[in-house]
Amino acid sequence: MDHLRPSSAASVDDTDAFADLNRTELYQLCRRAGLKVNPAWDRPQLVAAIQDSVPNDCAVEHPIDELREALIELISQYWRTLQPQLKCPAKYLKHFDPEKRDPRPCFGCSDVQVMTCVSTQDPANLQRIYQIRRGQNECRNS
Repeated sequence: MDHLRPSSAASVDDTDAFADLNRTELYQLCRRAGLKVNPAWDRPQLVAAIQDSVPNDCAVEHPIDELREALIELISQYWRTLQPQLKCPAKYLKHFDPEKRDPRPCFGCSDVQVMTCVSTQDPANLQRIYQIRRGQNECRNS
């Protein structure tokens, strides 16, 4: 990917292989790739994150990621019931075609979309999401 890296004389935007993507799309691309980027970062920082990956000392924990992980776990646990109803990227969570399978579908969604998914759950599912989230935190803290 060295041909995608800007020369020191050019700005990132001048030689940007991501020119067709706006800042929000770049942010979502970073998140889908599993990069821990700050939503306040500007476009050149996001492009640099994609090209170079973010060093761990620059990474930020994203507060909505716990909910993304809990939603993915909930969908996985109830896959047979939910799969025919899914209209979002989560429909690829356990896709039969390995090329289309996406083990992290909610990481491509905006934070607002994740919050909408969580807030529109019936109370029983919402309780499960929070139980899953608590369980994940306990595992991380041990």
